[in-house]
Order: sequence, then C-alpha cells, then structure tokens
Amino acid sequence: MKYENNPVLGGGDLGTVFDVSLLRDDGVYKMYNSWRPKGSLALSVSAAGKQWSLPQIILAPNSETDWEKGINRPGIVKKDGVYHLWYTGQTRDSSRIGYATSTDGINFIRQSVEPVLKPELPWEKVAVMCPHVNWDGTIFRITDIRLSFSGTKTVNVTVAAPASMC
Repeated sequence: MKYENNPVLGGGDLGTVFDVSLLRDDGVYKMYNSWRPKGSLALSVSAAGKQWSLPQIILAPNSETDWEKGINRPGIVKKDGVYHLWYTGQTRDSSRIGYATSTDGINFIRQSVEPVLKPELPWEKVAVMCPHVNWDGTIFRITDIRLSFSGTKTVNVTVAAPASMC
C-alpha cells in the first residue's frame, strides 16, 4: 500500500530528488540520493522512513576532472565500518562510474580522479551508469546500465571486486 503522504522527499524548493540507495544503519534509515538541482549526491535520514531530514550534500562534482560535470545514481554498501559508494559521473556526452569511501557515511573521499568503470567496448558506446552494489561476503558485485548511441540499454554484471581491492 502506498504511503498517503508521498512524496516523502523532493519537489517544491528541493527540486528533484531521485535514484535512491537506502541503508538501515545505526537504528535509522539513510537515503543516499541524487539531488538534481545541485548536481550532487545527498543524504537524508529518517527514524521510520516517512519523515526525512533535508538533503545534505555528501559528494559534489569534481570540477578538476572532465567526466564529473554532474554526479548522481549512488550505490552504497557499508562493510566493516566503511561506506563504499559507487556513483555515476556525467557530462553532456558520456556517463562513467566513480568510487569513494567514508568512515562516517557523510564525508566521502574519492579513491581515484579517474572513473573505475567507463565505456570501452564497442557496444558500450557512451554510457556506463546506475551502479547497484551488493556485498556477498567475499566480493562486491556491481550491476550497471550500458547505453549505446542507438538508445539500446543493457544490464551488465561488470565487476566482482575482491574485498582486498576496496
């Protein structure tokens, strides 16, 4: 049954809030999301999942790179006290995936100025985006979307990163 007071976040002065990655952590819900007017990733917190704090930017675009004019679509996992965040960096022509970590879930540090996943194969063309991440006890499994010039979208299992790499 849909909650009668939807939407719980976004609209009005906040603008578009979308592509949520949700964690239950330390007794609260943490909603990592894309905050379109800011071109950034944000965090909102809720005790019960119905009333949310205002978004707080946790990662903004890196103006020193050529692939992060805007960032969105977070995928997050907390493992051994570390938050592992994969996200989409976008320009007008391309989408790529970056990776950052945090010990508090708010202050994230990019692990590279380069994307960790980018379009390289002929069928990938312009976009690798929308990371969804799971920790299976041994490796991080990441699925993502690839978008070709023709508009064809595919779902891909792209990375099985050993824990020692992250």
